[in-house]
Amino acid sequence: MKAFFKTNKKVILISGSVLALGLVAFILLKKKSRGVVPGIEANLLTAPGVAWPLKRKVGASTNSSEKVVIKQLQQYLNTKMRLVEIPLTVDGYFGSNTEFQAQKILGVKSVSFSLYNEIINT
Repeated sequence: MKAFFKTNKKVILISGSVLALGLVAFILLKKKSRGVVPGIEANLLTAPGVAWPLKRKVGASTNSSEKVVIKQLQQYLNTKMRLVEIPLTVDGYFGSNTEFQAQKILGVKSVSFSLYNEIINT
C-alpha cells in the first residue's frame, strides 16, 4: 500500500486538488443560485388579494398576488438554509415544507405583513 502511494503521489495530489476545487466551485455556485431575486415591487406588499398573515392553507386556493409574495418568502428562506438542506421548491404555495422552514428559520408558522416587510427590506 505504501509503495502504491509513493509511486502515484503526484497523481493522487492532482486528483485530490481537482476534486477539492470542484467541490468548492459547486458550493459557491449552489449558494449563489439560492439568492433572493431582486426587484420586488413596492405595490406587492399591499397588493389586493393577499391574505395576511401568510400561512398554510389546506384545501384553499392561492391567488396570483399571494403566489408572488410567497415565492419571495420561499426564496428568502432558501438563502437562510444550510447548504446540506434541500431547498424549498419556489412554487408560490405555503405548504408544509414552507411552514416547517418558516418555523425553523423565522420562529413562526405564519408570516405577518410586518415580518414580511422586514425580510424584503433587509
